[in-house]
Amino acid sequence: MGCLAPNYDIQRFKKDLTDLSETPDQVYRDALERIKLQDERSRTLALNVLTWLAFAERALKADELAHAIAISNSIDSIRAQKASLPTSSEIPNIDTLTSSCVGLVLIDKYETVHLAHSTAEEYFRCEDSIVQHAQSILAETCLVCLNCIPLPVSNSPTLPPNEFSEYCKKYPLLNYATEQWGVHLSSVKQGHVYKLAWKFLSNERKLNKVIQFMDRLRIGHESDISGLHLAVYFGLVELVKKAMK
Repeated sequence: MGCLAPNYDIQRFKKDLTDLSETPDQVYRDALERIKLQDERSRTLALNVLTWLAFAERALKADELAHAIAISNSIDSIRAQKASLPTSSEIPNIDTLTSSCVGLVLIDKYETVHLAHSTAEEYFRCEDSIVQHAQSILAETCLVCLNCIPLPVSNSPTLPPNEFSEYCKKYPLLNYATEQWGVHLSSVKQGHVYKLAWKFLSNERKLNKVIQFMDRLRIGHESDISGLHLAVYFGLVELVKKAMK
């Protein structure tokens, strides 16, 4: 088709999908071919963005996605303690992320990031270059965020409102990571990501601090939550067994 370029117009993209209504997969195959022809950095960036948008449990705000990508880009250095967890001042520009995706991604007026068409999610959730290890990648990124986020200086079991708000702004992925890490992990059968999960669940002090960011879940308003409670909440059988030993 030769029509999907980085500056590709979204209206034309939708028109092509309408014209190919019986085979929209061809539009996405062409887009992926263009992504693969980019330099390695842009190619990796685009595939990472598409993975997050296809497999995230809810729509992501621009700063949440950018923070997730920033963590993913330096995940080995963060885990090796050679780099600290990126903050909102260190995340990539959202335009950089979307431009690498050759017209497949858009941002609405509410700063929420979407795939350009409803059929895109269906396609990319079945595409080998996207789906391979996707849940493990998202779970790992969330758990690195939770394990490596600096604890508040306050000794109080709960964060005061102003400090809570500052943490949300400084670490945009924190709320999503706290609420969804277990959902992503539940789709992973084995691997090193379980060690990251246990590291988080066995750190009671950190657990009870970050649990406050589960503001959409009832458990976030409880106190003295243990790793066992959270493992049960997410249905993580192997971690429940480990916590009960």
